[in-house]
Amino acid sequence: MALHRLTMALHRLTMALHRLTMALHRLTMALHRLTMALHRLTMALYRLTMALHRLTMALYRLTMVLHRLTMVFLSFSCFIENKESIIKLGF
Repeated sequence: MALHRLTMALHRLTMALHRLTMALHRLTMALHRLTMALHRLTMALYRLTMALHRLTMALYRLTMVLHRLTMVFLSFSCFIENKESIIKLGF
């Protein structure tokens, strides 16, 4: 009879450990799913950030090209105005 009681106690202990293990497994899996969702969100935000960075850099390069063209145009305009002024002075 004592052996039966000992066996039943071990069985109850084993079942309690099994329930604890399963609860920990469910918690671990939930944390894994959360981690993966956060990873996917982070990667999507990274890709968006990089796309915006590339767009910003392209706009910056375009702005610099337009700036250089404007500077050339202004220099040419000043040259023409100075040339006209010199002609008016009789040179």
